[in-house]
Amino acid sequence: MLVEVLDERMRPLSDYSDDSCIPLTDSGLRQPVAWRGKDALYSEQPVRLKVSWRGSRMELPYLYAVYVDETDA
Repeated sequence: MLVEVLDERMRPLSDYSDDSCIPLTDSGLRQPVAWRGKDALYSEQPVRLKVSWRGSRMELPYLYAVYVDETDA
């Protein structure tokens, strides 16, 4: 699975594109997402999340929830 961060107009944020996302390969709830050079999302503006998966067995992945944890850095 890949997570891409988009702005309000559905444009990818440069540091958080699907090409920069480190693919999620482990099963389980609350798997952390990271992007190359970034281990968290930092944005002053509202964002949208786009979750996608690629591979040969597209019927296998299930997405039950996306958790967003807001913390002050």
